Amino acid sequence: MYYNKDYRLNVLARFSFHNAGVHGNKTTIREVCDILGNQIMPETHMGIRQFYEIDNHRLAYDYILNRYENDQTMSLQMIRDIHGLLLDRLDPSNGLFKSTRMAITETDYMPVSVSGTKDAVKEWVQETNQAVLTTEDPQAFMKVLAEAHLKFEQIHPFLDGNGRVGRLILMYLSMKYLKVPTYFYKEDYDTYLKALGDEDVETLQGLLYDTYVNEKRIQEMLQLQ
Repeated sequence: MYYNKDYRLNVLARFSFHNAGVHGNKTTIREVCDILGNQIMPETHMGIRQFYEIDNHRLAYDYILNRYENDQTMSLQMIRDIHGLLLDRLDPSNGLFKSTRMAITETDYMPVSVSGTKDAVKEWVQETNQAVLTTEDPQAFMKVLAEAHLKFEQIHPFLDGNGRVGRLILMYLSMKYLKVPTYFYKEDYDTYLKALGDEDVETLQGLLYDTYVNEKRIQEMLQLQ
């Protein structure tokens, strides 16, 4: 499906608002639109980091749209590129796998070792690329995405930005295979975080399916189907 310009910008604004919001960014949707539309900092008390967190979504979104329009399969390099763009101007290690093993915030889970990270991500990419081909049913597909997201966060391949990268990958996969972008709402942050900590695939699946249904409705209203 080809997304027209207005819809593409609409999705970018909503996704950036929610994806950064899940991470704790307090930027309002109006400020998000100002940043993405003009690439200038709104006249508020916003810090430079908050600004870059939002503006970097524009860079990463353009990147995945290009891959989507060229029907590219997810790859290890794509994951590193997405991290590089989302953490641009924020982290000098952007685009690089972690150099230190750290526990995952809000959980007792210890991620994959530094030496095992690249192979773990390669295996995850292969498994996920195969799994997304197993079903076209939206609910079942959201379970595949939920399982993949949980495993990616447990691998925790980067020092920072794993959640933002993982959620953008989910949106790319849902766009590529279902033609509908899906993501997590910032209002569901506590539920989302608890589901990750509890390894609760069913709850993650439900959160993703809710956004799928809502986004499908928006597409139908805009006559994009």
